[in-house]
Amino acid sequence: ANNGGSFLAITKFCREPKQAFEIITWLLNPANQSRGFTDATLFPSTPASYRQKAMRAPDPFFGGQATIDVFGPAAKEIPVAYHSPYDYTLDQVVSDQLRAVNALDKNPDRAWKDAMSKCRRIAEHMGVQI
Repeated sequence: ANNGGSFLAITKFCREPKQAFEIITWLLNPANQSRGFTDATLFPSTPASYRQKAMRAPDPFFGGQATIDVFGPAAKEIPVAYHSPYDYTLDQVVSDQLRAVNALDKNPDRAWKDAMSKCRRIAEHMGVQI
């Protein structure tokens, strides 16, 4: 599943919409997506990338197998993720605590407890039964 992701769009304010479309098309082509996988482990969004040579390379960490043979079919079976209207509100609480651990050296166990406590209070206030 994906938590985040990117969206590409060409707004009506774009001075060069044809060129912008060409750039987006280039960014999303199978060869580029497979390069993104090998360079930065960004799993491609287009199954046509799975046939690219770079995607077929053996991975030493996984015993020399071509991981796309496992991850490709699995990716095709991922259902659309459900997002609750409460997700964004509660996600901010958790994100704030992760930043506190990272930037302020907050104890991770304390941050988790604080996040869950605040999430429960917010959820209850929003009418979510826990």
